[in-house]
Amino acid sequence: MNPLHQQNIGDRADAPGFDSSALLFAALRLVKVFAATFLLCGSVAGSETKSDRAVRQQKLDETILPFLKTHCVDCHSAESQEGGIIVDGLTDVSQLLKERKTWERVYRILNVGAMPPADYETQPTDDVRREVVGILYDELYDFDCSEIHHAGRSTIHRLNRAEYNNTIRDLFGISLTPADEFPHDDVGEGFDNIGDVLSLTPLLMEKYLDAAESVAAAVIDTRDFSKAFTQILRADKLKSSLGGKVDKRGFRMLASQGTLTAEVSAHSDGRYRIRIRAAATQGGDENAKMALQIDGANVKEFEVKGDLQPDWFEHDVTLTAGLHAIGGAFLIAA
Repeated sequence: MNPLHQQNIGDRADAPGFDSSALLFAALRLVKVFAATFLLCGSVAGSETKSDRAVRQQKLDETILPFLKTHCVDCHSAESQEGGIIVDGLTDVSQLLKERKTWERVYRILNVGAMPPADYETQPTDDVRREVVGILYDELYDFDCSEIHHAGRSTIHRLNRAEYNNTIRDLFGISLTPADEFPHDDVGEGFDNIGDVLSLTPLLMEKYLDAAESVAAAVIDTRDFSKAFTQILRADKLKSSLGGKVDKRGFRMLASQGTLTAEVSAHSDGRYRIRIRAAATQGGDENAKMALQIDGANVKEFEVKGDLQPDWFEHDVTLTAGLHAIGGAFLIAA
């Protein structure tokens, strides 16, 4: 006979952690970079001197204007206006930004070599084309902020309720919807995601703090895994494939075959130690054999001495979070 007494679920050895301090640091670092960007723009805005502007105007007068006169004006003057592009009105370097849409088209056409057309009688050399394209690029995309007098403003856009819930889901993989408790979003022009319309009230700020606490509670495991986490299942909690009752010694008996199992909950993914206390009687020359089973599969075999002295048998396994059928099975000799 092979009585199986109890099952002991032991320590979790590698509980996953969540470094909240790193997350906070990342957020602070983002704020610092954001502020530095504005400081950089401010320093550039007031950096141009009169001599700098004179150099830019000189490049226009000595390189850009002669190029346009030689290769472009015949087709793109105020009279001809082919393609809707007029280049003969350019006299001041500041016009490149004021008429940026036009000069961006000119830049792109020259950069890919589409103009002047291949059948045009005068063609620029590659070096001249590169020089002109380089000057246009610097003027159009590496410009002084102070030259834009009506740049407008950019509103810091907060998330609306739907966007907030979706962000929490995508970041943490949970179905929590804390924004359902937020005040209704302001609507403008029929939309609830316009930055200029979405306000940040004191009440909403309080709700943000409440939401942060609820999300943190859902994703950060605060249990102390430095101590043993143990589940003990005694014989009367085990299900026998052959039925039967627990005897007065606390043993549930298996006569030459059968299994004893129990539903065990693993709180999270990790390594667990399974311990089984068992004893046996011996009917032949060989010791009784028992298998540790996880979800119906044999994962470890043990020999149980036939002296009716209970002993502990243990094995470490990897389990996913959730319920598992764990037990012992009597193995019939081949």
